[in-house]
Amino acid sequence: MILLPTANSEVAVNIAERLRTRAIEIEIEAQSDKLRISLSVGVA
Repeated sequence: MILLPTANSEVAVNIAERLRTRAIEIEIEAQSDKLRISLSVGVA
């Protein structure tokens, strides 16, 4: 959970999208396999 008490919904959505985009760039190597992660976010 990330709290953004001073951000309006537009700013929060932009931050969430940046986090999601950066998360898919992460590549983890495990037992000779390269794994990628995904991220699902919501703003309320």
